Amino acid sequence: MVSPEAPAAPRFRHVETNFGSFTRSFRLPDTVNVKGISAELTDGLLRLTLPFDVEKVTKQHIEIR
Repeated sequence: MVSPEAPAAPRFRHVETNFGSFTRSFRLPDTVNVKGISAELTDGLLRLTLPFDVEKVTKQHIEIR
């Protein structure tokens, strides 16, 4: 229950309807192993696995004395 002294918060409603096809795209970093990408759809939740390509990841070792 909202107290009468609290200011009224704006209310928003976001609805997505399923009509036709749906696509979404995004850029991947160069360090992602494209051949190792996997996707799983469970209960309406899409889980993507984007593994790093260890050959493309550069590591630098700096010695501090």
